[in-house]
Amino acid sequence: MRKLSLYAARPALLAAGLALAILALDLLLPEGFGVSFLYIVVVTAALWSPRERFALAAALGITVLIVADLLLSPSAHTGGVSAVHHVLAAAAVWATALLVYRHKLVEQTLLREEAEAQAYLDVAAVAILVLDREGRVGLINRRGCEILGLEPRRVLGRPWVDSFVSESHRERTRHRLGQLIRGELAPDPRRTFENRIVTSAGDERLVAWHNTVLRDSGGSIRATVSSGEDITEQRKIERRLRAQESLAKTGQLAAVVAHEVRNPLAGIRGAIQVLSKRMAEGADRAVMDRIVDRVDTLNALTEDLLLYARPHTPEIASIRLEAILRVAERLLSGHADLAAVSVEIRSADVTLEADEKMLQDVFLNLFLNAAQAMKGEGTIRVAVRVGADVAQVDIEDNGPGIPPDVRDRLFEPFFTTRHRGTGLGLPIVKRDVEAHGGEIAISHPEEGGTRVTVSLPLEQRGPD
Repeated sequence: MRKLSLYAARPALLAAGLALAILALDLLLPEGFGVSFLYIVVVTAALWSPRERFALAAALGITVLIVADLLLSPSAHTGGVSAVHHVLAAAAVWATALLVYRHKLVEQTLLREEAEAQAYLDVAAVAILVLDREGRVGLINRRGCEILGLEPRRVLGRPWVDSFVSESHRERTRHRLGQLIRGELAPDPRRTFENRIVTSAGDERLVAWHNTVLRDSGGSIRATVSSGEDITEQRKIERRLRAQESLAKTGQLAAVVAHEVRNPLAGIRGAIQVLSKRMAEGADRAVMDRIVDRVDTLNALTEDLLLYARPHTPEIASIRLEAILRVAERLLSGHADLAAVSVEIRSADVTLEADEKMLQDVFLNLFLNAAQAMKGEGTIRVAVRVGADVAQVDIEDNGPGIPPDVRDRLFEPFFTTRHRGTGLGLPIVKRDVEAHGGEIAISHPEEGGTRVTVSLPLEQRGPD
């Protein structure tokens, strides 16, 4: 309140000082200079005052000064040039004051209407965005600012596409806005336009926009108006439902595979082993061994398929995270072909609620991936970080890293870059982590290698 009072007092102090200076100048100069007309400048100071009646108050004060000037000036007399100048100056001051006062009334009315309109927009559950013909932001409501994570002053006046639209969607968005501004595309309330916008935190949000245009009195388009709904979470839910539907179908297929394939495979393997034992050492026996190896590969694929298609609910218990990691480390050391791989664990003392066996499988799978990426030689670095309600496990290797063209497909079922890989390892890991209400992310440090981050809640809250 004190700052506001000082701000409001500045025009008054300026006007008072200027008026006294004009009075002094008028008393010093000889008759005929018309200095009193300078009082009009004082009245215009009311334009910078937040008070509507400031101009009228200034005109009244100046009138008092003009009368005082007439009484104090030795050259002033009725009918003289000085008296005429002062009367005309007073009339000009009042005319100016009335114009300024009317201007302030209109200005205050517009400000109130603008505030009311902004209040109406701010209660909207969708983002409201107005762009001028150059694509600069002319108006944005509270919901739009919430999605961006920015205050209005950091958004208004900036080019929308270049500042806030994801780089991969910029050209498409610029083309669509250009069509609207040029009148090449008729607004359709039933049609939505989806693009990704970048928040202040660097995240991308998917927004579905309904677009229309504003026209001036001549019918020319002067701006676009868009209402946007953040559908990021909705799309995630839709993808999850599609995945669940796909998983159900996979489960049906897995049941067929288990019944029609797994049992015959076991019989084939047993028969081949019997025949192999009856053969002498040589090329034929080596062929039999390769057949057994291929049958084992098919059996492993069948087991992974069954595991992926038939997830089970975690059996929650209080467990120490470091103990889980140590068990996964010992299981990794049991692989003869990975004996040259070591695991370096820097762990915080943390207890969480989780399924012990599921997490052992999660971290063993991730350790195996890291070890295989390093060609069976090197050190896997594991670090545990604990936050307010989550524990994060970073697993890093110094392998060659993951090619950029396959990074987006790492959690896609049946996608693999390894010879004889099933492509179900990481999807199973992701599913088991999410079953605990956690998240898994893969990043690529600048120094090379791969970092996998598993985030697990300290208290079980179930999957999102």
